Amino acid sequence: MTNKISNGVRYFFILGANPTLSLAELATIFNNNKLSLIQKNIVILESRQEIKLDIIKKIGGVIKFGLIYNELTSLAAKDILKSAAIFAKPEKVQAKFNFGVSHYGKSKINTKTIAMEFKKLLKQTNINSRWVISREPALSSVVVEQNRLVGDRGVEIVMIEFNKKLFLGKTLAVQPFKELSFRDYGRPARDDRSGMLPPNSLARRGQG
Repeated sequence: MTNKISNGVRYFFILGANPTLSLAELATIFNNNKLSLIQKNIVILESRQEIKLDIIKKIGGVIKFGLIYNELTSLAAKDILKSAAIFAKPEKVQAKFNFGVSHYGKSKINTKTIAMEFKKLLKQTNINSRWVISREPALSSVVVEQNRLVGDRGVEIVMIEFNKKLFLGKTLAVQPFKELSFRDYGRPARDDRSGMLPPNSLARRGQG
């Protein structure tokens, strides 16, 4: 089964620390589309229109957003690799191609096997690659951004479990954490002295 649904496509949204608030944001923006909360922090959106990448800047509570390409009933590494290769393998890359594999679920999927076999597959087509790893089953948005896993020079293969099935896709955009950090820390510092009367003025007022 592919990502096509009723002449539309399916997208996934990985929510942040406040899933309830993030889900409310999504419901407000995509009020005419179908949203499904399939894990406590993962939402699937069925849409008949293409979603622009900059949508993630409008949803503060979403850390990743991507496209679902396939739905599998098998969790075997060979089946996952075969399906992922269709959308994750680049046609041609001038420089080194970075890739990562993220798994959202409780099943024991051998992501190392998938990654190593994908690397071999790329090498067969003369594509030099680097596997981006993490201590956690899923890569953070910071790791994805810093290692250029979105765009033409990299990919994050995402596996999401739901109801004995595996949604397979890739990340399209991540939370602009650099911009958010600038908003929090780049703003001018508060000046506690502005508008205050000098101490000698206060003293003179007290004497009057």
